[in-house]
Amino acid sequence: MNYFPKDEFVPPSMAESDSFQLVWFSQNISFRRGLEQIIPLVDGRKNVELHLYGNCKEEFYNQWIAGRDNIFVHNALSQPDLHKELSLYDAGLAIEPGRDRNNELAVSNKMLAYYQAGLYIIASDTPAQRDFLKTNQHSGIVLSLYDSGLESRFEKILESLHSIRSTKQARYYYAWSVNWESESEKLVKLWEGLGATR
Repeated sequence: MNYFPKDEFVPPSMAESDSFQLVWFSQNISFRRGLEQIIPLVDGRKNVELHLYGNCKEEFYNQWIAGRDNIFVHNALSQPDLHKELSLYDAGLAIEPGRDRNNELAVSNKMLAYYQAGLYIIASDTPAQRDFLKTNQHSGIVLSLYDSGLESRFEKILESLHSIRSTKQARYYYAWSVNWESESEKLVKLWEGLGATR
């Protein structure tokens, strides 16, 4: 698993806002990333803020973000700065639309970052993400972006804000043992094992 160095994450902050604080990041904020399915769910809701980090494409901004006062675009940050910033949020969106085979089978970097930061993960229904949350059931929920019941399931998540916030510290410390340092040891052992068989 492509986990990150543990010192890039800090113990999560407790949000003081009454609004559910959602976050999503990518190099580019653009079409076909799952945002077209999520933005209508948060549009106009006073109890939700959606924070997007990355380089926003002008056409996407004009069509999907302009005029929506509960959606905020932030500049892309360095990896360590972004990972520390994640501590401010309640839940992270790992909304992979499953547009190709790699997208279906990979656990995204953003999902692992949310996990290490202690955020509740709202993940789209790709096989890899489904398997990850089946193993880590306390960490989030899987939603189908194309399910007719998406809005009602999303509403239930919003109603769970108190529970999600009260378990944030526990999720952070539960994930403390997984990081690049521990994963890199597995690679070294594998490499040494290959050398030993030659």
